Amino acid sequence: MTTKDKILSHLKTEGSIDTWTAIGYFRCTRLSEYIRILRSEGNEIFSEWVTDGKKRWVSYRLVTR
Repeated sequence: MTTKDKILSHLKTEGSIDTWTAIGYFRCTRLSEYIRILRSEGNEIFSEWVTDGKKRWVSYRLVTR
């Protein structure tokens, strides 16, 4: 299973993913590039900025209909 497939599977089963999750589970440091590829393949993925005190990061969520 490729990293891209693992990320898509994680989105489908867990609902969302962020950079630290991708690094911890898949040793993937280029999450935004894989999200771009998944979007170009027709997957609808929503980006949401998360803030915790002075920290900010993006969480990605697969839109299911």
